[in-house]
Amino acid sequence: MNGPRDIALPPAALQALERYAAELERWNRSINLVSRRDPGLRIQELMMEAVASWKLLVQRWDEIWDHAPPHHWCYLDLGSGGGFPGMVWSLLFERGDWPHAAPEHAHLVEPRLKRVAFLERQVLILSLSRTAVIPHGWPSLPTDKWEPLLSLPAAFVSMKALALPDREVFRPWNRLGEQEQRQVALVRFVKAPDSVGEQRNRLPIPGTHSALHVTRWLGSEG
Repeated sequence: MNGPRDIALPPAALQALERYAAELERWNRSINLVSRRDPGLRIQELMMEAVASWKLLVQRWDEIWDHAPPHHWCYLDLGSGGGFPGMVWSLLFERGDWPHAAPEHAHLVEPRLKRVAFLERQVLILSLSRTAVIPHGWPSLPTDKWEPLLSLPAAFVSMKALALPDREVFRPWNRLGEQEQRQVALVRFVKAPDSVGEQRNRLPIPGTHSALHVTRWLGSEG
């Protein structure tokens, strides 16, 4: 798997990704995790996109946080489905020699129970000690679920297939009602920009037709 400037992945991370791809294809026979039409090819495409975008995060992490990246933060993937990018990024944050301050914990938020069962099984198989699956939708989490997640001063949130407006993503932070500053960076997978005018807040993913669209939230928005 090649990526920006050929950032190398450790052999153990590559082996874990290969095992995850095999599990995806096996589970896809009974649960619709990816396309039923040529699932092997689709898994390969999604894996390439997730790995290439993670390598892009390695390079552009300071830029995403306006050159002030947090030291204490959590990672949340909303609407994880088959685990793209959430499971892949969680694995690489733990095993991919992430060169920045590591997330203190990662959470895959997915309301569909069959997919929850798949994701929980993969967390066990891959021995991801910092990763947990939350079987709920967002932002309608029970208070006992979302408040501990939002206790850290910063959060990095990803969404690939879930269509939620920014205000719905950021609403739980606003509901905390605290005065202290919080940092939240939200990244969505979108079509890669075709012109310079469309480049603002977008990070094209090398080798794919996708880009990361970055929205930053700071403090309370009422």
